Amino acid sequence: MIIDLHTHTYHSDGSLSPKELINLGLERKVKFLALTDHDIVSGIPEALEYSKGKPLILIPGIEISAKVKCSKDEVHLVGLYIDHQSPGLVDLTHKVNEFKKVKLVKKLEAVNKHFNANITYEEVQKKTKGYPGTPHIGMAILDRRLKPNIKDSIRVMSKGGPCYVKIDELETPANEAINIIHEAGGIAILAHLAAYKNLNKFVSFKEQEDLVKELKSYGLDGIEVYIPDISKEDKEFALRMANKYSLKISGGSDFHDEKFIPQNRLGYLDVQKKSLTVLR
Repeated sequence: MIIDLHTHTYHSDGSLSPKELINLGLERKVKFLALTDHDIVSGIPEALEYSKGKPLILIPGIEISAKVKCSKDEVHLVGLYIDHQSPGLVDLTHKVNEFKKVKLVKKLEAVNKHFNANITYEEVQKKTKGYPGTPHIGMAILDRRLKPNIKDSIRVMSKGGPCYVKIDELETPANEAINIIHEAGGIAILAHLAAYKNLNKFVSFKEQEDLVKELKSYGLDGIEVYIPDISKEDKEFALRMANKYSLKISGGSDFHDEKFIPQNRLGYLDVQKKSLTVLR
């Protein structure tokens, strides 16, 4: 059975509308599809309405960037089965996305200074029908031929890159994020644990277990085990963490745009339903 419990639309930093996402899911025979845009729920109403009567179960969700105590690095928490009209969730998404606008301007300033360029906010906005973010600045960098590919364009703004910008004060504490997900009727999942290593975060298994242990103390419900390109060793470790800390198992592509992130292919995961214990 094809299942994908981690996807994005252009309401955050993906390339497709909610309707287009569902159509692609139907084309690829996805049976369970979760829409989990970053820190925003504005795409859920369209997705829920369009999915009615179709051979696909749409799960409303969100992905929240959160701050933990065991590290200076942020983590991502996926909320599944949320009520997108929950007051706490609506308030959080408003605050975070107002802040994202400020952060985008700061990233643009850093990029323009580094490359001696003049990329405008309006130019970046044209890259999406939704909310512009880091990938859309990356597209503008690529358009100017300042970098050879989208991966390198985005990397300059990642941690350790010359255009990296980090503002800590508006990051949502992980315990608050989990509480907000729970208050919205959802379950809280630690996203793509193994993939953090690619960003030089939580590199060792000890660091990863410290993270899981802290989040579990806040009420974490599950962990994404099945993700693209995960090694056998990393998958086995994630499964051990799920068993040790009594966490549900989830999985998904983290689909954004296959043109720029081809490995995160929508509907890549073909497993038995019982393998993903987060499913209701």
